[in-house]
Amino acid sequence: MREVRAQRIVEEPELRTREAQQLAENRPHSAPAPVEDDLSALDATVSGPPLPTVVTKGFDFIQAVKDGYPLDRTLKKVLDHPDEHRAFRLADGIIWYIRPGKSLQEDVLCVPRSTARGRRLTEIVLDEAHKAIGHLGARRTSDYVRRWYWW
Repeated sequence: MREVRAQRIVEEPELRTREAQQLAENRPHSAPAPVEDDLSALDATVSGPPLPTVVTKGFDFIQAVKDGYPLDRTLKKVLDHPDEHRAFRLADGIIWYIRPGKSLQEDVLCVPRSTARGRRLTEIVLDEAHKAIGHLGARRTSDYVRRWYWW
């Protein structure tokens, strides 16, 4: 009985496959990033652009905040009697919330419940934060905003 052997058909790889292999072979080798340098989505939100620089584009946000303090029931009390409210400090007409265990540079701006240009100031902050970091959910957006603002 004769043995029939099938010849193996070898297809020529496509040009794009060969090019990809050549690029992979000639790519410079780099060590993988250490775990602490490998950012998660949450870390990336914390590392997003400084929100105050984004929020203040287009109009004087700080002046709108100052103008809103007398209209906010809670922050008006702080404005009127800053010495009685140890969780806050007043500097140049701006109320800062003192984050426990943090330095002065890490205090956060108090945003009053008032409006500017027909929008609530808190809405402006949240909208700009959402534009800056994208659709990462309410929790991550809140974590990002809380680095700079309090209300």
